Amino acid sequence: MTDIVPFGDEKIFAQMLPFITEDRKNKIMQLKKKEDRCRSLAAGLLLEYALREYGISLLPGKMQQMYLRFGEKGKPVLNGKTGIHFNLSHSGRYVAGVFSDEEVGIDVEQIRKGQMKVAERFFCPEEYLALQKGKMKKADCYFTELWTRKESYIKAVGKGMALDLASFCVLQDQVKFLKAGQTGEWYLQSYDPTSGYILSVCAKKCTKCEIQWISKEMFTQKFI
Repeated sequence: MTDIVPFGDEKIFAQMLPFITEDRKNKIMQLKKKEDRCRSLAAGLLLEYALREYGISLLPGKMQQMYLRFGEKGKPVLNGKTGIHFNLSHSGRYVAGVFSDEEVGIDVEQIRKGQMKVAERFFCPEEYLALQKGKMKKADCYFTELWTRKESYIKAVGKGMALDLASFCVLQDQVKFLKAGQTGEWYLQSYDPTSGYILSVCAKKCTKCEIQWISKEMFTQKFI
């Protein structure tokens, strides 16, 4: 996980730009808002940083170069049989990534306020009832937790928003399917990585994630 704020500095932004792919550079240049450009840069850097920990890279050089391809719903995956699966997410001033040897999804969100109408529309009845009761949590925090759990699942399976959000339930540590057509065992974990944000991960393994913060200095040390 990383903070995009340092990349708001034009000198730092320019210094880090060579360490992302040309495709991402082109995407960044098309973005109008500075914050969006910083998020995209940070996401590219986070991905490259993690891949180099595995001894591979998306850039030409000494390490084995890999390439990204995209699934039917736009989920990025590495080409070839690397055995490395990943997913990225961003919200507000933070970008998060998750890496695994099996399919995985992640979603980080800034805590949203007053989202009961959204929950009524998209959550299954069991989730909506739990949200109304609060389960000893503030409604805004609890909504965001449930939303990130749902997002992490649909990103893990690569189906995007085409999947009916009310067709599965995320109240427990394992996704519960409510309609036919979905299979497999998927496990959920939620975290409070920093004040005002919720992060959830969906994976085929019921294991806790270790959240590692990557600073601007760590990027610099890795790349320069």
